[in-house]
Amino acid sequence: SELIERVAAAFGNGQVALTLGAEGAVLLEYGQVIARATAPAVDVVDETGAGDTFTGTLIAALLHRLPPGPALEAAVRAGSLAVTVSGAQEHGITATGLRQDLQAIA
Repeated sequence: SELIERVAAAFGNGQVALTLGAEGAVLLEYGQVIARATAPAVDVVDETGAGDTFTGTLIAALLHRLPPGPALEAAVRAGSLAVTVSGAQEHGITATGLRQDLQAIA
């Protein structure tokens, strides 16, 4: 899409994650798309904290050496889960649950 092309041109040096809301996300490396993840269909209650949840999960997954595709999938799923409840702290995502999720898709 045009948006992905513009981001790739502007941030071509390194990795960039671009969230696309209900469409999921893409991960670019040196201007090239290296992973795509589709967001699951969820009932959105509150978007507060979704981006932070996505970013934290993506960073944790990459630091645990998951490949880009599974790392992005985990981040999109976590961000999607975060919007299903009201408030930034009530999503129920825990470090233990995240570890289990990351191991399941590794």
